[in-house]
Amino acid sequence: MFTKYLLLFLSFFVSAALTLASDIDLKKELTPGLTNKEVEIRAYKHQDGATITEHRIHGQVYMIKVQPVGDFPPYYLYDNEGNGNFERRIAGNKVPVPPMWIIKRF
Repeated sequence: MFTKYLLLFLSFFVSAALTLASDIDLKKELTPGLTNKEVEIRAYKHQDGATITEHRIHGQVYMIKVQPVGDFPPYYLYDNEGNGNFERRIAGNKVPVPPMWIIKRF
């Protein structure tokens, strides 16, 4: 019984460490060659509890990090070309999956 709880406990920490590592890798990928002096960061708390962090260079937003409420992983909105069109990125280069709920069946 003790072994079962120990394995559950260890698997939780391993999964948390892997999630954190993939989050860090995505940050490095999205901000290549930038120093902290060049980047201005502003964080906001949305009324639903989500944390929104804007990353700016010379006053222009190039990346937005959204940390949803709960145990959901953060996702990033990234302006690849500098034209104001943001692409959604998730840690580990996973394809974003929009939430799908069945509201009513006919």
